[in-house]
Amino acid sequence: MICSFQTHRKFSLNQHIRTHNGTEEKTHLCTTCGYSCYSNVALKQHNAMHTEKSRMCSVCGKLFRRVRELKVHMRIHTGEKPFKCTLCAEMFGNDAALKTHLYDKYDIGVKTYKCHICPYSAFNKTVIVNHVKRVHNGVKPYACTLCTKKFFEKSKLSIHMNISHTGFKLYQCTTCQYSTYTRNQLNIHSRSHSGLKPYKCVVCSKSFAISSNLKRHLKIHTSGKQYTLLL
Repeated sequence: MICSFQTHRKFSLNQHIRTHNGTEEKTHLCTTCGYSCYSNVALKQHNAMHTEKSRMCSVCGKLFRRVRELKVHMRIHTGEKPFKCTLCAEMFGNDAALKTHLYDKYDIGVKTYKCHICPYSAFNKTVIVNHVKRVHNGVKPYACTLCTKKFFEKSKLSIHMNISHTGFKLYQCTTCQYSTYTRNQLNIHSRSHSGLKPYKCVVCSKSFAISSNLKRHLKIHTSGKQYTLLL
């Protein structure tokens, strides 16, 4: 078995197989962002991302083909993390992130989707598609109007604009006056108020709010030895 793709139509299966063996070229091109695909049907589905405003993120402006995809994306802004690791209780915003965590930390699971150009693999087909466009094809459809930088995602362009040009900090701490450009930075800052220290040393049980601080601390114990980090 090459991957876990399933369908009820023979045509769809044959078309999917050609994405593995490289016998079909992506001849259908989006005139808006440069995206290419194998069929006119796929191109129509993609074009919906540019036309259906109801599927646009109200925070960063990113467009989505499906309402479900928008719902998952919104968790980046809201901080919602409904997927919980049963081994260490760490929370994640989507199933793919949880699977990646289990694979990286505990060697659980198999990354069934493979890049046809390099050894990169993932649990999600969309991740592979974006990897190829970003890393191998160099697709960066979102250009900054104030400098020469270009980005693969509109959300990254928004962050760049805020940091480099406008200075607007979207994420505000509800406890103090601290504000920042990204949700991740706000989450780290919030631990200074809550006292949460999720990164624990397996040698002396000392805990840290930031993973980099734990890695720096472990050097005290290791002296060249390797220890598994528990979150």
